[in-house]
Amino acid sequence: MGDQSAALDEIQYSNPAVLAYWQGVHANSVHGYFSESPFFDHTTKNGVLWGQALNDPNTLALYSDRQRLEQTLRQRPGIEYMIVGDPQSVQDQTFGPDTGVYVIRKQDRVKRPPRDDELTTLGTYYVAGPNIYQAPSVYDVVGNHLLSAMTSLSKFMDQAAPLPIFNPAVGYTWFPPAAAKSTKTAAPSSSREGSVGPDQSASQGAGSVEPSARSSSAVGSSGQAAFDPRDTLLLEHSFRLALAHGDEYMDENPLRGEPGSFVFTHTKDHIRNKQAQAEAAAAKAREREAAEKAKAAVPAAFSTKPKEESVPPIVSGSKRKGSKADGKKRRKSRVAMSPTSPSATGTPSASAMASPEAM
Repeated sequence: MGDQSAALDEIQYSNPAVLAYWQGVHANSVHGYFSESPFFDHTTKNGVLWGQALNDPNTLALYSDRQRLEQTLRQRPGIEYMIVGDPQSVQDQTFGPDTGVYVIRKQDRVKRPPRDDELTTLGTYYVAGPNIYQAPSVYDVVGNHLLSAMTSLSKFMDQAAPLPIFNPAVGYTWFPPAAAKSTKTAAPSSSREGSVGPDQSASQGAGSVEPSARSSSAVGSSGQAAFDPRDTLLLEHSFRLALAHGDEYMDENPLRGEPGSFVFTHTKDHIRNKQAQAEAAAAKAREREAAEKAKAAVPAAFSTKPKEESVPPIVSGSKRKGSKADGKKRRKSRVAMSPTSPSATGTPSASAMASPEAM
């Protein structure tokens, strides 16, 4: 028998004497072997039949036959133990023909004629060779995993404690907190005449405990500020933020909502597209203005358009020879005359002379 004080899901039961009585673990001996284990509940239907089998040979024969026993258990309502998993065959026959693992379930059967019976699982057990185990509950499995995770996290925190320090405002630093103490200007100690001076041994002891404080006091008394390496890290972080978010303004993308649930009015892509459109419009306006200035600088009288050559009209040959031509007639040349020579009285003037063609 197993230790009753220990938890049932933490013990392993094995009894070679009982196993020898049932001639090993097989399909017809699983119920009998399980009845001798500490996992067995004698108030169940199996327990009632097992109590009768100890005094009745017929009931013992029933208990030794798996099919008859399980058929009898199915006919009555109540809590029972039923085999729900048989050994599975294995490919490597060197370890045996099957796995030798039986799965036993403790369940509560409720009759609901004409419908099927309602079964509620109360526990699961498995027989692996001569050993019997109780399957752990879901609570135990989840609790074990959580305990393992917490143990790993505790080890991680112990190892991460001496690693570089991280501060959201500064970032990663490799300086212990003692080096980041604020230095204050120490007032020079002065004593009046006749007063008792400070104990030199105490001052030396205090200086030996914290040499950094003594050095900082000396620096503060001289009026020079102590160098803090975090200032350089903070300045670098500020420049990084300025480069990353220097072109973002609250007016371009205002906040909506109430404290605790603020949201942006537009997305970052919408703001970027809007800025791109504004830049494109400004570029077009500059190009238009430059074109107008260049056009105004060219004189209006000067034209770069080439002059078209005039083509003489083609005279059709279908006109008659004696017909009048279009346009003005060609005037005949006059005979040059001397202005001093008198003109003849009977001689007609040049304007009155008619051409023989007109007569």
